[in-house]
Amino acid sequence: MRVLVDWVANHVHEEHAYAANTDWFNSELICQGDVWNTAPEVCWFDSFLPDIRYYDEDPLVQMVNDAVAFAKDYEIDGYRVDAVKHMPHSVYFNLQSKVVAEIEHRAAGGDEEFYTVGETFSGERGLIGSYVNDQELDAQFDFSMYWAILSAFARGESSLPQLDAEREASASAYSGYLMSTFLGNHDVDRFITHAAGQVGSLYGDGICGSDGRLRSPATPPGWGEPYERLMLAWTYLLTNEGLPLIYYGDEIGLEGFGDPDNRHMMRFDGELGADEQRVLSHVSALGQARRAHPALAIGQRTGWWSEDDVLGWARVYEGDEALVIVNRSGSERTLTNGLSFAGLTAGATFEDVLTGATVTASGDSISVTVPARGSVVLVKR
Repeated sequence: MRVLVDWVANHVHEEHAYAANTDWFNSELICQGDVWNTAPEVCWFDSFLPDIRYYDEDPLVQMVNDAVAFAKDYEIDGYRVDAVKHMPHSVYFNLQSKVVAEIEHRAAGGDEEFYTVGETFSGERGLIGSYVNDQELDAQFDFSMYWAILSAFARGESSLPQLDAEREASASAYSGYLMSTFLGNHDVDRFITHAAGQVGSLYGDGICGSDGRLRSPATPPGWGEPYERLMLAWTYLLTNEGLPLIYYGDEIGLEGFGDPDNRHMMRFDGELGADEQRVLSHVSALGQARRAHPALAIGQRTGWWSEDDVLGWARVYEGDEALVIVNRSGSERTLTNGLSFAGLTAGATFEDVLTGATVTASGDSISVTVPARGSVVLVKR
């Protein structure tokens, strides 16, 4: 197991020892309205969170030194870097150079890479990617893909080819870097609550209702379709590029509106409903398959089928072969197509990692039946 921890370096609490160094901080300017975007590197998240003035050398050196010392002392394997766009590039240049010299370099005893993945809450790939390079962060969370997956699977507002076009845009924008993909985090409404039709906007409805009061806690959907949509999304996420993040509870379909309602207590074992258990089993099977079959994580990807509600793709890596199909429609579909054009072996037998069922090709052609609102993940036997 490798352990990453959250590095929140944009600010300190007003009672932190460093707050006594008043010249280390920007003048108070609360991040509200468009200030989040017009003055991201100097605004304060709140009046009790002094924003660090990283254009001064002393706080920059101290905070980076602290981060590297903590990583070394506790032998952690990486950082999730909070609020990336709210700190200047110099922070990441200095962090990366010190990580390379003191953690990763063999002369310092390093034998594996230290992974830094940033959080920039934005769908602008240019902005997100500007911090991802060999001198700064290793990766960032791919918010563009998050919203694309949410739109296609949870809300049904875009087609599957449109979703795949977004995947291709991310693959092109971040080529060579292992971005992190996800279905939820602590800042957004839960996927299952979107899928149940309880959230009005793709980007969330805010923490308060029209009356200005905190929303009542979300409740679990009372029918199966939202969970089927979630399983489709997990199939897509766990068989494509990137380093998947599972925000606790999304592996069962835990409900929730925006923060703080997206932090319900986790449910386990006998507390799970039948649909929640079904999602958990699905995610578990996909995770084990991704580990056992490198094609699902890093294989060459070729499109195999493309309709508004049905999407198929092949993945191949050094003899490991997979064919994945998701069917968003309400009807079972049987699809027939070739193999060799997608790099798959003619005449091969494939096993579905989700059900154990097998399908054998007839020469260079294969027919696959995909259940309504279901998926198949076929790997070559």
